[in-house]
Amino acid sequence: MRILSSLFHVDWHKSIATKLSWVSILIVVMAVLTVGVGLIWIADQAQRESTFRLQEKNADGVALLISNYVNNAVDKLRFFDNLESLGALPPAKQNNALGNLLVYSHSLFSQIALLNQDGVEKVRMSRFHTFLPHELKSRAADPAFIAALKGQTYISPVYISPDSGLLSIQVAIPVKAAKSVDTLIAEVNVTPLWQAISQIKIGSSGYAYLVDGNGRLIAYQEISEVLRQYGKDMSKMPPVGDFMTAMPENMRKIHEYVGLAQEPVIGLNAPVKGINWAVIAEL
Repeated sequence: MRILSSLFHVDWHKSIATKLSWVSILIVVMAVLTVGVGLIWIADQAQRESTFRLQEKNADGVALLISNYVNNAVDKLRFFDNLESLGALPPAKQNNALGNLLVYSHSLFSQIALLNQDGVEKVRMSRFHTFLPHELKSRAADPAFIAALKGQTYISPVYISPDSGLLSIQVAIPVKAAKSVDTLIAEVNVTPLWQAISQIKIGSSGYAYLVDGNGRLIAYQEISEVLRQYGKDMSKMPPVGDFMTAMPENMRKIHEYVGLAQEPVIGLNAPVKGINWAVIAEL
């Protein structure tokens, strides 16, 4: 009886010890797994944050290039007007002044026109065509003239110029004349700008495109794609939606969605300062 009792007593203690050992092992394994999963999550978040910051930097770089290029064109027109007092010059000198502006601006301006207060062209100069007096026309319905008549600076969406075949924008400023306000309209060649933008890498396989305030695509990082994609409604893309709802820049978010190339991407927007445009970077 003592022997049986002794045997029973020993087995009982071994059973408890075994259970405790397994419980301890299980706790250690769970702890290791938890730490491992936590570290993987932290590493993934760090990688996402790093990708976001790099994409944000690239998008901001593209937006700054565009802003500087366009604002430089506007500033050159304003400086020219202040220097020449264009509106007060007689027609012959206005012709000479605009011709000199085309020459000394190199390839920045493709053509320039001066309109009177009624929107009729007084002078029109081009690098690609000599406009005769009978070719001058009324542009009273032109959005550029209407904006300048209100004292505003006008900047158009990007388009392919029918005269030069170059990627272009139109800018316009009001010009003080003797007894009225004239309008100076210039076609700006933005092909060099897009050539510079095309060299900016958005990660290893990313790309950038430009949308206007209505969420329409007005330029693409690959110039050859502009005609095919121009005017496409991008408002349903999350970063475009953020831009259109004027989300503050310090609250900018990165989104996961199906992008312009119909592939899963992460994307964000970078507003172009001074212009109602935004760069969308997708990776």
